[in-house]
Amino acid sequence: MVSSIELAHWVSGLATTAAVIVALWFSAHARTDARHQALHRVYAWAEFAPVLHSAGYDDGWKLVFSNLTDIPVFRWAATVEWTSRADHRERITLTNVSMGLLAPGRSECAWNPAKPPTSEASIEVALVFEDAAGEKWVRRGTGLLARATPTERALLSAAPGPTDVTWTVWPGSHTS
Repeated sequence: MVSSIELAHWVSGLATTAAVIVALWFSAHARTDARHQALHRVYAWAEFAPVLHSAGYDDGWKLVFSNLTDIPVFRWAATVEWTSRADHRERITLTNVSMGLLAPGRSECAWNPAKPPTSEASIEVALVFEDAAGEKWVRRGTGLLARATPTERALLSAAPGPTDVTWTVWPGSHTS
């Protein structure tokens, strides 16, 4: 027969093991949630607004990229689709090869399509990007963030990642 002291040791050991497992699970889940929240802070859109040119400001179309994370996005592709005045669906794709990395913050570029959109509402911008863990994501024109489909991941094949860049964020070296 097992003494009450031995039983207490066994119960205590099992409870401690269960507590450690639960703590590790919550820790991993919290890291995943934090990473997912950061991904929600990368997006792009198009708008008709004042655009800065060498001669000053002029109204025109521009593409706006926003990366509100602390780390640049090195590998990305943006597909811009719109309905032209001729009622045709037009499409262009921009990548980090043609535009450079998406640095933290907001960046804009003038966009002068040969067949302009009928309105901002007819424009859809989908941004496919790779996170620091190598996962591929897409922020669709609806605002939905999801894992990229094989077709969307193929857009990144035209956007090779840099091979000579490493990016380290030191604790306390950035602002939230």
